[in-house]
Amino acid sequence: MKRQKAGIAWFCSAIYIALLAAIVVYLVARADLGTLAFRERVHDFSQSWQTGTGEIVLDGISAGDFGGSVTVERRLPAELAEESEVCFRTQNANVTVWVDEQEVYRFEGRENLTGRGYGIAFHMVGVSSEDAGRIVRIRLDSVLDSRKGGRIWQICLCSSADYVRMVLGDNFLPCILSVLIIFFGVLLMIVFLWMPNKKAMPYDVGALSITALLLGLWCLNDTCIPQLMTGQIYTSRVLDKMLLPMVNYPLICFSNSLTRQKRPVYRYIALGMTVLSVALLLGFRYGLGRDMIYLNAITYSVYAGTFLLSEIIFADNARYCKKNGLRANLFGIYLGSGVFMACALADMLLYYMIRVRVSTHGIFSRFGLTFFFMVMLLQFLRWWSGEQASFERSRFINRALQYAMSANDPEENIRMLLRFLGKELHAKHANIVEKQDDDTYRGTYEWVAEGAEPLKPKSLVLPYEGLIDVLYKEFKLNNRLIVDNVESYRTENPTFYQFLCENKVESMVIGPLETNGELTGFFSVDGAPQESLMEISEIIRLISYFFMQLVQQREEQKRLMRYSYFDSLTGARNRRAFTEFEESGLDRQASYGFVMCDINGLKAANDQFGHKAGDEMIIDVAQSLIEVFGAVQVYRMGGDEFAAYGFEADEASFAADVERVKALLEQKGRSASIGAVYCADGGMEPAQVRAEADARMYREKERYYAGKGDRRRH
Repeated sequence: MKRQKAGIAWFCSAIYIALLAAIVVYLVARADLGTLAFRERVHDFSQSWQTGTGEIVLDGISAGDFGGSVTVERRLPAELAEESEVCFRTQNANVTVWVDEQEVYRFEGRENLTGRGYGIAFHMVGVSSEDAGRIVRIRLDSVLDSRKGGRIWQICLCSSADYVRMVLGDNFLPCILSVLIIFFGVLLMIVFLWMPNKKAMPYDVGALSITALLLGLWCLNDTCIPQLMTGQIYTSRVLDKMLLPMVNYPLICFSNSLTRQKRPVYRYIALGMTVLSVALLLGFRYGLGRDMIYLNAITYSVYAGTFLLSEIIFADNARYCKKNGLRANLFGIYLGSGVFMACALADMLLYYMIRVRVSTHGIFSRFGLTFFFMVMLLQFLRWWSGEQASFERSRFINRALQYAMSANDPEENIRMLLRFLGKELHAKHANIVEKQDDDTYRGTYEWVAEGAEPLKPKSLVLPYEGLIDVLYKEFKLNNRLIVDNVESYRTENPTFYQFLCENKVESMVIGPLETNGELTGFFSVDGAPQESLMEISEIIRLISYFFMQLVQQREEQKRLMRYSYFDSLTGARNRRAFTEFEESGLDRQASYGFVMCDINGLKAANDQFGHKAGDEMIIDVAQSLIEVFGAVQVYRMGGDEFAAYGFEADEASFAADVERVKALLEQKGRSASIGAVYCADGGMEPAQVRAEADARMYREKERYYAGKGDRRRH
């Protein structure tokens, strides 16, 4: 029986997700969001309308400003397309349209459950090319007893299809957010019906799902898109007025279920408030004949009562927890509620202070509601995972660390930890990529399963744009990236897709590596079973800290080694590093440039201004070379002598870099003698290159001191 219920629940979930996707695809197709061409065909027709008192802009005008009824007119353009229509929306108004003296359109509302005020209606009045240049008149009559209200918005001259696309496009994001809220409600309801032990749930999932469904349906109705698609004006009005009072009871039931004590009295109070509010609305409507548009005070009172009762519930729970030494564990509800209230406040400021158009009203509240239900869903999923999964994960990590910490060398520990994780997670590869000093991203460690191919060499240096930047954005959002469908990246991210295909990756989990809050690389596992990806992502999240500890130990060892290869004053490499590079690092078959540089006037500066001034001179010269040739290619050969390699593609580029160095030295008020030689395609031995550069440097120095009447070198 349980399996049957579970099967039905997941079947319903699959149907719902398919319907959700169909709605989104339909809206995208109707709104034609892939192109903005239709907007060029929508012409603003709100300007220069004439009334008996003068010219007005017919956008947001209220008939109440004219005593409840207003007639405006304007001449149509000299040229009209056959499919042209005068399109606009009204609120609580009857509409009559004439072209010259001929009536071409009439809309008269009727009373409904909520009264005569029927809310927003869309109008599309057809005109033909024969009507070009004629006078179009619109009469707007308020339907409210007070003769107030009766607004008109967004007069456009276009085809009805383009107008529908424009409205759908303008309301697309609010609509999607509303559908997402409904999605949360349906998903939670399926889970609620599927779970056998409902008392063990962390809160009343059923009440939360009903709250999400009601709020999501109201938000969707508020976008006017359902009305535009179905034409059901009065149904939309009823939903607008009657849905929100219904939210009170399930919301209070949900809030009460979060507390430690769960007092039943709050549920009874909430039920009474809901019944009373609905009874008052219907009583005033049918007993006293009042239009519900004048009964907003009742709805607002329900909002205030719900908020006040929720605060009482949480305050009572806080007192109970403090008395009994318990933790309230209400961070999720406080976070979600706080974000929603901040978003609702932003909407209020927009609506009452900035007076934005109606189409944008409520967008922040929808974001807030989406965030609220997402927080609640995540809280439920964390509970659903269970403490057993956490316990098993902890045991796995402990075994991994015991295995990896058996060596004294951090490098070896990192490799052993990669090996353990790769084997235990049944992966094909486990990799670490780190940001280098030159801001490139390179693979620094890799474990490869037996029988699997290692990553291709060009994949070891990863591009920033389209790959690293996308990963970091994903890390900021979710602190991980799970690749379970490679094909989904074909159009979404071609660079990442190409990387995955080149390395025959079918699934991958990637997590960030951080040092002092800064992203410095990432750790990835690929080829693991699809059903394990979520669990692997949690393991990566936890194990990344230990990886960074090992990396920091490795860097500490490198720092100690640095003193053997780097000059402490300038940061340039020393003579020992230069010798090792020439012996084993220099590609003698490739083209390169070589520079010898000797500081002019260093001894005089030391004698006249002290060694601190001399050190500053040395640092300035070194930094000028480093700025042009890079820190890894500049060497301090002695007290005032430097060497540098440049790997430019041609001699002209190398000469330009040498001139840049001279310009930087001149800007800093420094002087140095420079000898530069370019070796194309290994045409000379390194010793010849050095000798020639040294000779040119000495000739430069002789000219410098000859010009000063002093042949001393220092």
